[in-house]
Amino acid sequence: MFVERCRFAGLNGGSSVSDIEIQLITEADYEEVIEFEINNREFLRKTVPGRDDDLFYHPQKLRELFEKQLAANKTGERFSYLIRNCNGDLAGRCHLYDIMRGPRQKAEIGCHLSRCHAGHGIASKALRLLVREGFDTHRLHRIEASTLTTNVPAQMAVLRLGFQYVGRSEKYIWLNQEWRDCVHFAIVNPHWNRTNE
Repeated sequence: MFVERCRFAGLNGGSSVSDIEIQLITEADYEEVIEFEINNREFLRKTVPGRDDDLFYHPQKLRELFEKQLAANKTGERFSYLIRNCNGDLAGRCHLYDIMRGPRQKAEIGCHLSRCHAGHGIASKALRLLVREGFDTHRLHRIEASTLTTNVPAQMAVLRLGFQYVGRSEKYIWLNQEWRDCVHFAIVNPHWNRTNE
């Protein structure tokens, strides 16, 4: 588990020092994750693929998806984390996914916050921790990020972390019943070497 001290505007309008932490999901997190998904259903539909169908929120479907994420954490196919604020509240979720080993040693990165935690700098801090996890713990060489062309805050967040713009793809992702354009970014681990494999 990585922890980073960070500043963000508190929900009460003030400013506070907070510990943002990310931790791999466990079976014990099931109820909290399901509550997070259901409570943020409409908010997440705007930017997170696969949530535009009501079938996604069927209890059996949510349980299956959660179990797949737990299994993927164990096999190293994907790593799914919770983002917690200083009070231990679930602020969001982040992932390393589409992991490729062998000669590529890369993954994609993703993050989504609850409606009430968005816009407070938490995503930037969580992504910084996730990149560190990817490079230090999972020994990746390259991490990639894709965002909708309209998601400028996410683009600015990855650029601030040192990601470089690598291109644009038209009709790249199916979201809300239409193909959407995306822009792509990547960062390379400057300390990676073959002994990391």
